[in-house]
Amino acid sequence: MGNEKSPMGNEPGSPANAAVIGRRAAMATLADARASEIACGLAALGNDIDHVELRPVETGLVMLQGRMGGEGVFAPRRDAKTEDDGWLVTYVYDAARQRLTINVIGPSGIARGRDGNLWVTTGPGDSVIRVTAQGAATKFPVSAGGNPTQITSGSDGNLWFTEPGTNHIGRLTPDGILTEFLLPTAGTNPHAITSGPDGNLWFTSPSVPKIGRITTQGTVSEFALPADLKDASSITAGPDGNVWFTAFPVNPPQPELMGRVNLQ
Repeated sequence: MGNEKSPMGNEPGSPANAAVIGRRAAMATLADARASEIACGLAALGNDIDHVELRPVETGLVMLQGRMGGEGVFAPRRDAKTEDDGWLVTYVYDAARQRLTINVIGPSGIARGRDGNLWVTTGPGDSVIRVTAQGAATKFPVSAGGNPTQITSGSDGNLWFTEPGTNHIGRLTPDGILTEFLLPTAGTNPHAITSGPDGNLWFTSPSVPKIGRITTQGTVSEFALPADLKDASSITAGPDGNVWFTAFPVNPPQPELMGRVNLQ
């Protein structure tokens, strides 16, 4: 077996091996460089390629499609046609709450605005992007660490989104004016959000057993889940004029359950 050639073509001197060595050398150079040096290098290359910058220049251990570093894994889409079609999944240790949280790095939520555009949240990119039907994109930053996750169009014509990283609900006008509302309960970790039949915004809080409501003026109310439910996740307006959500049972192995907030 020791004299057989590797089926992957990674024996010394093979083209594949040389390519790996080259990539490692390039990544080592980037990891050792200062962010300002990389930014200057990118600027020198010109900016004639249509793109949207989701994250600033980073140095150190930076993972690209899960191929660098040990704290991430690349998860391909089920119907992926290329090796790069998928998500980078990683984890973060929350020292304050002493727990691990799983993060999917990439666009998180999307909603159609009343202005006729599409609005996309970028998660760790800490921004919301407005995309026209013709594909023109404009980025609007949020507070650092906000991690905007889910987004919806409000009855006031603005875009509303969750920011679990900073415990805020964000509001963005079609012109890009940002307002962030701090939630009263620390560690709420808001996740999903929807526009309710009552004209208010309703959101889930997986970290606390509550459903939240915020008016278009920014007034927040919280409603405790039934005693047998926890970790509310998704939420939507129902055809009966109420708000419905999914949650997990306090005592497994019961299946995931549905709850309803009566607005009638």
